[in-house]
Amino acid sequence: MYKRIKFRSQYPSTWEDDDSQFVIAKSRFEKTVHLLDDLDAAQRPVILMNIRYLLAGKLARRQLEMWTVHVMEQAVQRLQDVSQNETKGILLLISLKGTSLGNYDVVYLKWLFEAIFRGYTGRFTQVLIYKAPAGFTQAWKLVKPILGFYSVLVKFVNKTDLKTYIPFIHHIPL
Repeated sequence: MYKRIKFRSQYPSTWEDDDSQFVIAKSRFEKTVHLLDDLDAAQRPVILMNIRYLLAGKLARRQLEMWTVHVMEQAVQRLQDVSQNETKGILLLISLKGTSLGNYDVVYLKWLFEAIFRGYTGRFTQVLIYKAPAGFTQAWKLVKPILGFYSVLVKFVNKTDLKTYIPFIHHIPL
């Protein structure tokens, strides 16, 4: 609980739409991390992360982190709006389509998983990884034990699998 409070206190979750920092972050990072308009097949909010727009070491990491928290807070709000006392959680879809080694900002991705598992404990019920390159599955074997229990939330999917989770997949810019 302490780690969650500490994490959440580091990132302001409220930005005004006309705040210059918000406008800058939205213009720079909306393609990288955004909340989809529709819910998935299980009526969960969906956050899409397009890793191909990450450029390791080239983005303003603090702004990207703040933008990501902003999107997560929007998903939590939508979750509260739709769940009506049912625990459904949030689905995180990570698209690795069109990525190369230059897109893997390890520091940001480590922060992201820390945010999901410490700052938003219990809010994310599934993480789908779409179009993982061949070498990624080998790396996953090393990462999986580190995530412990949380690794059961992660599933690798192809386009056919993805359609069962997100029926409106043809509308998503993957």
